[in-house]
Amino acid sequence: MRERPWAAPHKALRHVLGLFQAAAGATDYGQPDEVARLKRLGGELFELLYSHARSENEHLLVALDVRAPGASQHDRAEHVDLEATLHELEARLSRLDGTQGEEEGYQLYLAFSDFHARYLAHILHEERVTQPALTAVYSDDELRAQREQTMQAVDFRIILLFLKYAVPAQPDTENVPLLTSLKAGAPVGAFEAVVGALRETMPPARLEALLARL
Repeated sequence: MRERPWAAPHKALRHVLGLFQAAAGATDYGQPDEVARLKRLGGELFELLYSHARSENEHLLVALDVRAPGASQHDRAEHVDLEATLHELEARLSRLDGTQGEEEGYQLYLAFSDFHARYLAHILHEERVTQPALTAVYSDDELRAQREQTMQAVDFRIILLFLKYAVPAQPDTENVPLLTSLKAGAPVGAFEAVVGALRETMPPARLEALLARL
């Protein structure tokens, strides 16, 4: 099987997008504690979305254009459009304080639903069109080297968020080598931080079974 540079990041994003969508529909916007929880989840979601687009623009799409000039134009244009909408959603969420009514919450829910649908279509295009274009012009060894370079440029806080939502969304056949490598080579405390984050997003039994395999 060929390398799939977009597979794990997109699984993480689909996971957290779905969680926020559900939370936006279930939140009582007149309750400050519920709104605060929604805003914390939204903060993680927005940070991952911004970081992912930046990583694509500065690494994967640059690499694609080197060997297939102009092939990144569609994705770059959609990034600009989606980011503008994301800024609007972020500002809208930031104004909530738990004193809003049901109607304002419902309108946020609908606005996010529209963004969610557009974003899913965008990443599906990347998987069906952009990813094959990249793997057509790069070997798997080259793609793995690119991935390492990309990860080295990302702050650990973002990697931690990514793993928090990617690991529960992947089969453990993929998680075992990923976490084994992390456990062996990460700085002191990093692996423990990852496990702590995963306790927030994984059923305890599944997480403990996974950790026992490392």
